[in-house]
Amino acid sequence: MKRKTFLLILALFIVEIASNDCQAKLERKQKIIEGLREQIKQSMESNNDVTRCNDWTKYQGKSYKLIPVATRHNEAEAACRKEDAQLVSIHSDEEANFVLGLDPNGDQNLHLGLSKSGDKWSWSDGTEMNYTKWDSSQGNGFKWAVLPPSKRWYKINDDGWGQIICKRAN
Repeated sequence: MKRKTFLLILALFIVEIASNDCQAKLERKQKIIEGLREQIKQSMESNNDVTRCNDWTKYQGKSYKLIPVATRHNEAEAACRKEDAQLVSIHSDEEANFVLGLDPNGDQNLHLGLSKSGDKWSWSDGTEMNYTKWDSSQGNGFKWAVLPPSKRWYKINDDGWGQIICKRAN
């Protein structure tokens, strides 16, 4: 009888230890889950959040779309207008790197929404021209610009080709 009682007490003790161990594991997992929820919440509230939705990629409060077709500038502008957008404007090194990252091969010129009227360059979306990254090897007499993989803006005319990057407000 003593042996059966001892075994029963031992079994109950083992069950209690296992139960406490499971409770501790559960509490650790719940803390991990809460930490992940907080990270997700902070990421969603951040302006630098990058998410994809219907071929549009959201970044810093704007949406961007790569249309991987090599076109001339006028055709690129028309394609963006069909998307209720403009050709991309660039306002920082970070944005330029992000835009270049949209090209999966990273080896194509990308049309910029930049055009020249007289001696003045301006963005087609009307934003301020507060950042430039010109390739200094070119002269004057060009109408538009592309962003090549070298990250130095290159001036083009009617015969210049590039892929399309559209940009619009979220």
